[in-house]
Amino acid sequence: MAANTYELLYMIRMKNAEAMEELFEVFRRCIDAEIAVQISRYQVLRTFRDDLTIEGQVGIVHAAECYRESPACRFTSFATIVIHRRIRQAAKHFRLAAAEHGLNPLSLDLSDTDMSAGFTNLIPTKDRLSDPEFHLYYNEAKRRMKRAVRKLNPMERKVLYTWTEGGSYVMKAERLGMTYRQYEGKLGRIKRKVLAAVNDDVVSKSMREMTSAVL
Repeated sequence: MAANTYELLYMIRMKNAEAMEELFEVFRRCIDAEIAVQISRYQVLRTFRDDLTIEGQVGIVHAAECYRESPACRFTSFATIVIHRRIRQAAKHFRLAAAEHGLNPLSLDLSDTDMSAGFTNLIPTKDRLSDPEFHLYYNEAKRRMKRAVRKLNPMERKVLYTWTEGGSYVMKAERLGMTYRQYEGKLGRIKRKVLAAVNDDVVSKSMREMTSAVL
């Protein structure tokens, strides 16, 4: 490979068309592999192979436009998720289009064992984890949170763990030999400590939203 992906990204942002062609070549196997998976599951998609290839390339363009350098994820990981998601969404569209024109890809291509999964894949999702950028930041936030919890002292971890269990603050405070005020104050300091460890300058708005919702 003449240039690494980050060099290609820089050249693409400088409007270098040849760099985009080279980036297509870098991810060609990724696109072909995902298309092969989709066709193996739904034979009717053979007709749309070229269209799926174009969708994969559109995914690369979108990834190049949206990616922001971060130690939380590499561009190759980010682009792979975007490419797979784009091809899968296009595959759903083409299967439905084929069904409308007299073919029934669901009955032709789904076995009894994966019938329910096939129907589930046709239902649009509003789950934010289906967004590749948010998914990567979400996983990074979880890793940082776990590291932060491991660094707490034994009493702090005990307070945090009792908070995750059911019951009132009064009950939890009594169990730990504290007053309600002591328990509430200590828990608040622990939450702030964990959030501070997660939400540094490289953390995106998506990560802050996720960790704030958890804590």
